[in-house]
Amino acid sequence: MFGVVIGVCLYHNYILPLFFNLHLVSMLKYLELRFESILLRKLGTICQLLSMFFYLSICLYAPSLALTSATNVPAWVSIICLGLICTIYVTIGGVRAVVYTDVIQTTLMFVGVLAVIVKVVVDIGGFSYIWEDAMEGNRIEFFNLNTSPYIRHTFWSTSVLGFYFALSTLGFSQAQYQRIHSVNTLADSKWVIKMYLIGLLLLWGLFYFSGLVAYAIYKNCDPLTSGRITKADQIIPYLVMDKLGEFPGLPGLFVAAVYGGVLSSMSSQTNSIACLVWEDFLKDTTYFSKLSPEKAVTVVKIITAVAGMGGTGLALSVGQLGTLFSVAYSISGALTGPLDGLYVAGIFMPWTNKKGALIGLVTSFVMSLWRVIDTTTTTTTTTTTTTVFPSEEVDSGSNNFYDISYCYNGFMAIVITMVVCGIVSLMTNPLPPDAIDHKLTNPTVARLYRKLWEILSRCGLVKVKAKKEVVVVVVEMDDKQETAEEQLGKRDGDEEYNNKNKNNEVPIQRPTLE
Repeated sequence: MFGVVIGVCLYHNYILPLFFNLHLVSMLKYLELRFESILLRKLGTICQLLSMFFYLSICLYAPSLALTSATNVPAWVSIICLGLICTIYVTIGGVRAVVYTDVIQTTLMFVGVLAVIVKVVVDIGGFSYIWEDAMEGNRIEFFNLNTSPYIRHTFWSTSVLGFYFALSTLGFSQAQYQRIHSVNTLADSKWVIKMYLIGLLLLWGLFYFSGLVAYAIYKNCDPLTSGRITKADQIIPYLVMDKLGEFPGLPGLFVAAVYGGVLSSMSSQTNSIACLVWEDFLKDTTYFSKLSPEKAVTVVKIITAVAGMGGTGLALSVGQLGTLFSVAYSISGALTGPLDGLYVAGIFMPWTNKKGALIGLVTSFVMSLWRVIDTTTTTTTTTTTTTVFPSEEVDSGSNNFYDISYCYNGFMAIVITMVVCGIVSLMTNPLPPDAIDHKLTNPTVARLYRKLWEILSRCGLVKVKAKKEVVVVVVEMDDKQETAEEQLGKRDGDEEYNNKNKNNEVPIQRPTLE
């Protein structure tokens, strides 16, 4: 949670004010404005859409496990029903349906999970009993400060994951962007972020504690080992039916909480997919730009329906990828990490240019996806047990790029993008301070960069030169033709000349760095 707090604070203080003042419909428009490249915007949109579709599949797959454990309904039936219901109401109701249902679904999430936890805690002897079991079983490792990147979960790895989560799902997510920027003022947006952080920490706290409850109950009888469940992701739904099935309403309340979470997320993602496709691909084309507002709305609804069906289809195959949580963040990091790094570079690295941004994005995307695919498709033989021992490093022979904890995937992608983008930009004429629209960069960083540029200029480490082409401008003055350099010389020393020839401006090329 520490990393989440740091990430949210970074977004609240530095990223949110910048984007709020730009008043963009699509976040990807920022890339076009900052790097003056439509290609970057298109590539960024593709990365964002791929990530959204995968997230949609995760949203549908997770509750299907809950329904399978609670009612024995096949997972594929649950996936299809959930996907169909969500697609229908979002297509018909649009963003209004998303907002209204989000309120109800969020309430159900808190009430459902809290009710189940309270009932189980009371039945098994109270909070102290659960905490003692967790400590004895080495389930509590708040400050495991081992710095090895090969250990799956440590204080550092989970903090890095939390930081990436905050940037990816809040800072640079189109779905959250639409929610946060729907209010009228920046102050209101910041208030929304504060409430978001409080709610997120409370909800995550409930989820973590539910895991401790499950351990206290099944520490001596693992339902996965005994074959009562087929995946570790099913243990909480199984707990609900096993211990609370005799109480009318409680299992249903839990399932409603799970469904509330998935429908809230899926509806937002589906609506955002339609927004991105329309804004970044269709709106400015010859055919669609001529459509009336009514027909444009119809097109967006069709896109929404297609997105919902596509996410549903992808969800049917997610169960084959492995443990849900790690796979979700691994692939999500490979898809969104490079794009997040490009946003960070654009905001906090003012010298970066179009070439650096393009090469950095592609390099990070290829490396990240390559690692995730290799890690996911490599099969290993493991034992299945809930008994947990202190984390140890893997064999030294296995300490390679592919064995790094999945918690670092997204953050590594961000770093790779920033490093490659920064270096390539320095090698290919970094942008001088005067060539940057300071509305698109952090103002503090922009001021520091200008001062650094001035220091380097005085030291002779950077200098500006005009392009080699000489532009000849014909000016009627005593029947004489003059070059641009001669005119500029006269302008510098002759005020009367300047006043007489205001309309004969010589076009000056943007300076480039030597």
